[in-house]
Amino acid sequence: MSQNIDQTELQKKTRRLVDGPLKHIRVVALAAALLPLASVAPAAAQCVPTPSSSCEPTPPPANQPGTGTPGYWKTHASAWPTGGVTVAGVTYDINRAITLLGMVGSDKSITMFSSLVSAILNLKIGNDGSCVTETIALAEIWMTAHPPGSHVAGSSQAWTEGEPLHIRLDTYNNGLLYNSNGQLCAPHRL
Repeated sequence: MSQNIDQTELQKKTRRLVDGPLKHIRVVALAAALLPLASVAPAAAQCVPTPSSSCEPTPPPANQPGTGTPGYWKTHASAWPTGGVTVAGVTYDINRAITLLGMVGSDKSITMFSSLVSAILNLKIGNDGSCVTETIALAEIWMTAHPPGSHVAGSSQAWTEGEPLHIRLDTYNNGLLYNSNGQLCAPHRL
């Protein structure tokens, strides 16, 4: 119970900070922190084939269940590892989260929510998330400033800052994200 109070208080303080008199400076600072991530992509592993090795990426560990996209998670409630999910300090029960997953459209706060929820659930079921944990943390910060339903436009500065995070989460959720060693983080669900 105290954790919910702490999360609620944290969310209120964050909202006051974001909406405060210096909000433009804070938004610019957040943008400055996030924009370098847009240009960061895992370097392609350099490989020189030898008689005993090939240049194929190392497959992910076989014991991972595989990642699911928002479409998977909204249609497979029984596969959720918990009764809900916490995003940016707010806990959503399965029904509310699934409703939001089904509302993807022009509001980019819902787009980010969908990608973030899927990544969180993919980790909770046992997939390797080492290549997205930092992105998840940054997306949580973005979601604190732009909770689901806050009507973030695709042409907005907020989405310019958030879209690189969404793309990385989406790539992970589709089982296509490789780490810096050229190894697939987690395969897609079969």
